Amino acid sequence: MRSLTVSGSAMGVQDAEYAEPAAALQPDPFGDMPVDFKELGPSYRGGDRDGAAAWLEIHERARTSAAFAQSLANTITRSALETLTLPVQLITGDADLYSPPSVMRLHAGHLRDVGTHVVREAGHNPHREQPAAWNRLLIAFLRRHRGGRS
Repeated sequence: MRSLTVSGSAMGVQDAEYAEPAAALQPDPFGDMPVDFKELGPSYRGGDRDGAAAWLEIHERARTSAAFAQSLANTITRSALETLTLPVQLITGDADLYSPPSVMRLHAGHLRDVGTHVVREAGHNPHREQPAAWNRLLIAFLRRHRGGRS
């Protein structure tokens, strides 16, 4: 692998000093909130109602049961992140309730070769909510790192 882009992801970091503040971002009623509220930013939900409805339909078809949630294959810790030497790009939306920009910056502090980007007017799905902006970030990153480390 030459490079890595992580977008709209809490990254599965399991350190207690990360898990506790992250859990505080999601109060007890959070799990009961509608999934489109948790996953999609307000600009997308309000500004592209057809897109939000299509996303919700896709989500419902993809998620058949909570019993089939994917487990992590590795224990991801901040010290493990520090061992990565490849270029990493972190992308999040400015309205992401799972991995907001502040959390992304905390992760970035544990990566050696990292670029961070916040997509405006997007929640946890910046690739869907703002595809043109997201694609520009991804393509520019891939071009910079097409031959390995730059």
